[in-house]
Amino acid sequence: MAQLLNMFKDQSTKVREAIAWVIFQICSHHSDVMASNENQTALFVETLVSSLADKPKVSVYLCQAIEKLAESLAPYSPEVQENQLTPHFERIAEALFVNAARVDEDDSNNSIVQASYATLTSLCQASCGRSDTSLQMMLMTILQQL
Repeated sequence: MAQLLNMFKDQSTKVREAIAWVIFQICSHHSDVMASNENQTALFVETLVSSLADKPKVSVYLCQAIEKLAESLAPYSPEVQENQLTPHFERIAEALFVNAARVDEDDSNNSIVQASYATLTSLCQASCGRSDTSLQMMLMTILQQL
């Protein structure tokens, strides 16, 4: 997995787009691989969050990957207090807000904004009890923006 994640540092945009698509597919069909242990999840989240600022196509694929991962880790019961994304909830949400507000030269922001907010919605829906305080603060920020 570390080799795949290192490919986000490649100079070629096409390589980064391809690896972002691969990561999206892994999260869609085998998300347990990305959240198999604490260190793996932390490395994965850090790579995705830092790569969200990449080209629009890469960013949209990564948003979709985070969305699928969040959906797969959603608690089965409201009493569940924590899942693998709980320690990273605030970091991911903040990165998605920043991503949604970015302005690209090629005017491709609509897809990035839509993907970022769709992912944010899934992240919130899949959050656990320990993320409630962060969720409240985030919702207050959204309400103030509206």
